Amino acid sequence: MTDLAAEHPVLVDINEASLKDPRLNIVNQDAGAFLQADSHLYGVVIIDLPDPDTIDLMHLYSTNFYRLVGRHLCAGGVMVTQATSPYFSPEAFWCIINTMRAAGFTPLPYHNQIPTMGEWGWVLAMKSAKSSLSEVKQKILSKDFDSLRTRFLNNDVMISMVQFGKGLLDPVEMEKIKVNTQVNPVLHRYYWRGTWSMY
Repeated sequence: MTDLAAEHPVLVDINEASLKDPRLNIVNQDAGAFLQADSHLYGVVIIDLPDPDTIDLMHLYSTNFYRLVGRHLCAGGVMVTQATSPYFSPEAFWCIINTMRAAGFTPLPYHNQIPTMGEWGWVLAMKSAKSSLSEVKQKILSKDFDSLRTRFLNNDVMISMVQFGKGLLDPVEMEKIKVNTQVNPVLHRYYWRGTWSMY
């Protein structure tokens, strides 16, 4: 896929030849295996995995994997992951949040409408026992997104992305959701209990 994105004229036009940028280093490898062998620290780790719909992916959504990512984050570093749909599969969304929290992170869930996917969610997480969810949210919302050269992102969008309607982050229901571990991989079951037939 990365070769196709780097070579196909239509894709190169869409991605503005970004895969040819000399600052980019592409590694086609399982993320867990890569981090196990890697010794670098990172300020930001962006995780964009396929949806957690198979047992094969559970190790990349587990407490072990998130702890491994945490060991590769520098002080003040953050990770962010796609976390499926809080609307179509709230239990899977909650499971990812709970799993990150169990791995020692303060997770900040957020969501937005994606034209091709509908209501979708992500989780930004800071590895800090001292920071509460409200502190992380306040830290994010204190940034100036209006001045960034982006197509859609601005201060108003960020405010709406970290707010959820009634029931979407119900603490009573979230507490019932188990943490996803390699020994007890539950996330894919939560994912398939979602209302994907409406999607």
